[in-house]
Amino acid sequence: MLKHQILLFFLSTSLSPILPAETEGKFIEECQTCGMLEYEEPKSEVLDQIKKDFIYLDSKLLRNHLNPNTNKDFCRLEPEKSTELCKPFIGSDKCNQPPYLSEFAKGDRKLSFLASAHKTAKSDNLSTRNAIDDLVRKKNTDVVAVLEGFPVDFKVTKQVLGQIKDCKRKNWKGRKCYEGLYALSKSLDEGIPFKGGEPKAKTISNHLESKKYSKWDIHAFFCIRNLLEKKFSDIKSYETELKNKCGLSSKKDIDDFNDWVSSKTDGKFNYKHIRRSLTEPKEDGGTELNKMAFETDIVRELSYIDTLQDLLNENKDVTLVLGEGHMIKHRKVLESAFTKRLDTCF
Repeated sequence: MLKHQILLFFLSTSLSPILPAETEGKFIEECQTCGMLEYEEPKSEVLDQIKKDFIYLDSKLLRNHLNPNTNKDFCRLEPEKSTELCKPFIGSDKCNQPPYLSEFAKGDRKLSFLASAHKTAKSDNLSTRNAIDDLVRKKNTDVVAVLEGFPVDFKVTKQVLGQIKDCKRKNWKGRKCYEGLYALSKSLDEGIPFKGGEPKAKTISNHLESKKYSKWDIHAFFCIRNLLEKKFSDIKSYETELKNKCGLSSKKDIDDFNDWVSSKTDGKFNYKHIRRSLTEPKEDGGTELNKMAFETDIVRELSYIDTLQDLLNENKDVTLVLGEGHMIKHRKVLESAFTKRLDTCF
């Protein structure tokens, strides 16, 4: 068999060396520091099979934010009247509310995506937990992934095991006993590998710095995100939380932080007005905080896609538990990567 010389090039992403046909030439042309290697060309049918089974998730198709002018509730309530306009704003044509299961397949690769309803203080999220039971207990999956809330290099610690034990004692009631932790608990019970997907804090910080945000901007931004977990009854409890979660111990630090939030939200800041809309991701039309949240969201979603692509090419059967909002964002990416989709409503 003839020997050939090929260019070796290295990508910063976690994509497989097998690239889609339309991008191969582009990367070779852009390669600046390439090494040389001799190899024996595999038979064409082997290459064809590799390309057939390879799962490529095209991040260019990611819908990273929703058009606020489109009524998602209308699209949900009357799916039979839904047009192509509605498709980006609902995760399933068949199921009106999460949780629901979307099973994607291509060749011998399968993804079971449980689009979950996030736990709230008013809901015990029993339907999502029951769906996780069905998937993890009764299904011979290779790996369980909860990309949201668990770092990409996540490892089980005594603290995590303590949280699980506490939630079991409370029968999974309470805000901290959310669906991701429940999925981890079940995967541990069944001896199934578990994978997270949140990017490292340094990765997000580097991205925000590349957008000309200062280190103080970034620190204060993540501080306000941490504060959203609580409601404050008085100024003292608010300042105590700033000390504990943000390391702002002096009056000057706290005053500087309050002034910063006021400047980034186009108004006088009041600790009583801390709400999730402050850090809702918006590329256009929002405050500076909304734009920082949007840039953070980009890094997170790309990390999810990279991690999921690796899992799909390392395993034949992947179970993914993720909030339905991510299904909406990833829908076009997944539908372009797989050849079959089957939705099951709960």
